[in-house]
Amino acid sequence: MSIDARLAAWGPRVTALAAFVLFAVLAPPGPAWLDAGELGTAGVGLGVPHASGYPLWCVLAKVASLLPLGELAWRIHLLSALTGALAVLWTARLVI
Repeated sequence: MSIDARLAAWGPRVTALAAFVLFAVLAPPGPAWLDAGELGTAGVGLGVPHASGYPLWCVLAKVASLLPLGELAWRIHLLSALTGALAVLWTARLVI
């Protein structure tokens, strides 16, 4: 396997893992300001936070709220870290 093939295979994965670790470490332990509280509340209660609704994120936030890990807000922030890392992964796969 050539260096280019290894970079194409592992580069996006390593980048996404690094992004997830960074996002998770920087996630606040409790509710944050601006839309974080509104989105978290809508996710836990399966409500509609804004006009667009963010339906997939709200369902995933409901699932994350059921996990027995730490504080509720931290679980929601961890979900956002995971979805952000997935966005980094897909973007890196497009670029590399």
